[in-house]
Amino acid sequence: MSMPQHFQVVVIQWSSLLGGEIAGAATTLLRAPEQAFHPYIVAAATHGSCRLALSEALASRGLILWRPVPPYFFDPRSVDLWLALDETAESFARRRIEESGPAPRGFYRNVFPDPVQRLGTTIADPPGSERLGEWLDELQSVIEPWRERIWNAFYDSS
Repeated sequence: MSMPQHFQVVVIQWSSLLGGEIAGAATTLLRAPEQAFHPYIVAAATHGSCRLALSEALASRGLILWRPVPPYFFDPRSVDLWLALDETAESFARRRIEESGPAPRGFYRNVFPDPVQRLGTTIADPPGSERLGEWLDELQSVIEPWRERIWNAFYDSS
């Protein structure tokens, strides 16, 4: 089996003031830390701050929080898939692709013909520290179908 092809996924959240925590937690749950080779999955949010309590809740599950960066940092010509967590994030990604162009056509464009995809479910803002575990469980169930799609595409590219 050959090496899987490079796959850059940006999980983007725009509207919520807690968008950094939402995008960061979603990205962390999409990744598989036990894998040696993996898609490059990064978080992007306009409001990028994350509470220490979220880092601790993820660390208790053996995961490291992937903190978001501003969405403008990404060149849309290098992003194979934008996973938008809200409508404004989807609009932003589409506008950036219009302005700069999409990633080159390749394997992942066959799997995801539209490089901008919506999660399909609204994610509630993270609660206070005492209920973060429950929120992460709910988020995990929402993210899991996308996790499977992304990882299956990645493995199929080899």
